[in-house]
Amino acid sequence: MTEPTDRLPQLQRAMREQGVDLVAIGPTDALRWLLGYDGSEADERQTTLLVWCDDAAMILPDFCAAGWTAVAGRPPLLSWSDRGGPGDAVAAALARQPAPAVALIDDEMPFHAFERLRPGLGPQPRPARDLLASLRLRKSAADVAAIARAGELISRAVDLAAAHAAPGMTELELKRELERFLWDEGADAIDCVYVQAGANAADPHHVGDRTPLRAGAPVLVDVVAHVDGRCADIAQVVHLGPPSDDYRAHYDAVSRAQDAGVRAAVVGATSDDVARAATQVILDAGLGEWNGPATGHGIGFSGHEPPRVVEGNRDPLPAGAVITVEPGVYIPGRWGIRVEDTIAVTPDGPVRLTRGARPLMVSAP
Repeated sequence: MTEPTDRLPQLQRAMREQGVDLVAIGPTDALRWLLGYDGSEADERQTTLLVWCDDAAMILPDFCAAGWTAVAGRPPLLSWSDRGGPGDAVAAALARQPAPAVALIDDEMPFHAFERLRPGLGPQPRPARDLLASLRLRKSAADVAAIARAGELISRAVDLAAAHAAPGMTELELKRELERFLWDEGADAIDCVYVQAGANAADPHHVGDRTPLRAGAPVLVDVVAHVDGRCADIAQVVHLGPPSDDYRAHYDAVSRAQDAGVRAAVVGATSDDVARAATQVILDAGLGEWNGPATGHGIGFSGHEPPRVVEGNRDPLPAGAVITVEPGVYIPGRWGIRVEDTIAVTPDGPVRLTRGARPLMVSAP
């Protein structure tokens, strides 16, 4: 993808306002957010964007040069070859500007890339986390539209799971069927497809194995996939046959908690407000002992990005923020229930970009 065009000036303006001389980025989602380029084809090789307040330069392997220069408006390129190594390109890039007094480093930059840059980064480089997060928090209209496209795709994957889940099928078999669907229907990338049968769902990050789905038991499906460079996240459960009264009551509590959290996600509210609104419903239902650890997270170019939607995070949500709201209860040895949607925070109120919220889906056993 090559769509972002105005974010480099935004970053440089923020650097000037905060007294930052240099930011080093990539190859990470932050680079993709900034310039529509992630450098993934460069594999483990030095792929780094250096940004000063009035300059920028890209360090990139020579076999990636044609793709980089084909897009107008990108910063100048300093390429290097496998035979010669990146040392000269790194030195030439750093020599473009005086040594920085304040340098920030992309938190996800590989250590080998940081190590080569370190001599030119000034006395005490710091993480760029807060600066980048403040800029990435507000999604553009194009971002939200792409997240919505990803949201519809993964919502259809949940529809498929509800239609195809059957006793005797293993978690892995259903997982692979959903992954094939996502690839065939246009996913750029798939972060996860969790299929969790019965008590396995009490572990929120159980990845799926050869456990068979059983009649009379639930299966939880959680999907994160990318379309046009942005991603959405959804979770829902399918019950194979009629549920017990306990299960139905627990599902109802989680569903109401999710609705309360979504309704709280308005411009100016905090992540704490959203988390408390959802958690209170679970507490009122007498399920606090099994309440999940977090209510949600930011999402966009990355599957998990700021803000953390947890109690205690009192940073306000601006218009343009996109978060997940995913309360759950997790009872070891019995089941886990999570209802998750990806939500856009807009001046007109919260907008669901996925179709996670729905009545309990019960399939024929």
